Amino acid sequence: MAGTPHASLKPKARKPAADLIYFQPPHSGPVCSTPRSARLRQRRFGMRYLKCEEPSEYKALGEGAKTTFLEAEGDDLALARAKAMEYLVTTCPMALEKDAFLIGGENPFLFNQLLPCLHVDAFQRSASQAPVDPVTREMLTGQVFLGACFEGHITPGLEQLLGQGTDGLRWRIRDHRARCAAARPEDAARLAWYDAAVLSCDNLDRYADRLRAAALAQADATTDSDWASELRCAAAVLARVPRQPAETLHEALQAHWLAYILVTVEMGGCMPGGGIGLGRPDQYLYPYFRRDVDAGRLTRAQALELMEAWLLNFQHCDYYTPHSIYTVGSQASIGGVTPTGADACNELTELTLEASLRIQMPTPYISVRLHKDAPERVWRIMANFVIGGLGFSIVNDEVLIPAFLRHGRSLGDARDYIGRWGRTNGGYCRGDG
Repeated sequence: MAGTPHASLKPKARKPAADLIYFQPPHSGPVCSTPRSARLRQRRFGMRYLKCEEPSEYKALGEGAKTTFLEAEGDDLALARAKAMEYLVTTCPMALEKDAFLIGGENPFLFNQLLPCLHVDAFQRSASQAPVDPVTREMLTGQVFLGACFEGHITPGLEQLLGQGTDGLRWRIRDHRARCAAARPEDAARLAWYDAAVLSCDNLDRYADRLRAAALAQADATTDSDWASELRCAAAVLARVPRQPAETLHEALQAHWLAYILVTVEMGGCMPGGGIGLGRPDQYLYPYFRRDVDAGRLTRAQALELMEAWLLNFQHCDYYTPHSIYTVGSQASIGGVTPTGADACNELTELTLEASLRIQMPTPYISVRLHKDAPERVWRIMANFVIGGLGFSIVNDEVLIPAFLRHGRSLGDARDYIGRWGRTNGGYCRGDG
């Protein structure tokens, strides 16, 4: 039956629940762990069949962001983008959804609101003017520039936010800016970049503050006591993150999701960009999971529901855009080895794969890294995931790590690569795509 776990093909004796490995046959449909996850999953799945026109307030939002961008572009391009984002997060409609757990980005039309800016920026204008230099002409002929945005297929390292918060990131940015101003006061472009980075942190805080206020207002207004409780819980999480470092798995997932939203928006949305990688979530989220479990404030079942909700949020980014007819954009890399060479598979690795199998949705696409010294249990976990029918997602550490070494990577960096199985059939090191 769908959702039936097993430890081996011919078990000799019933094993404790902790030893069971989740298994779900392909094409068996969703087996969400809770009714709340099931309701959320059904709405995410149903979005694809909705015929929705972009609301007029979102069209006006995009035009307002474009105006803001063009007014600031003469000073600095990076700062202009940050100011356009400031306009967006300050004025965008707040839409909250029941059962979402991790709030933000509820209306998928939000994700493409900076695309009008990219259609008219200096790079786009120069590319359309004649004469075009030979290199640009060759790139245009080779269809390197297919649209206003070419920033997709990156892994921006959003996990740095979890351990530092925007307060910590701002302090580091301002410290670097002060050092730059003292050593290179004439480098206006670099100083403006630091200013844009600080404003980007501020924008994330502004968006979180508006979401928190909207959640509290909706909690007071609704007669649904369960939803009111969920909204107040979300508001309590947003009272700490993203400003402060995350302390719990819930906080870490919420902070990561908010940062993911704004990075996706800034690059023009998933159409025509796309491909924002999630890195190795079973590695950077594991300390929060472990801390919660050890403190007795989170059960495995609660963590599973959280992971299902987190994975389901990434369905927002492609819907109502032409990108939804192509492959999904978000991608995560699971398992493999640590930078020191130890097996990296942990309890959260299993939980993430189980959550993905249960919701039976293709976003985010999950690649599983395997190596020859992985324990037998890891091989069984990975085999069960592949059998589940969400794609042939095995990435071979024994091939890719030596390949990165041949290209000059350090051993630790090579072991920390982010595997992606797709059109490239390759792997990328952190920050390389």
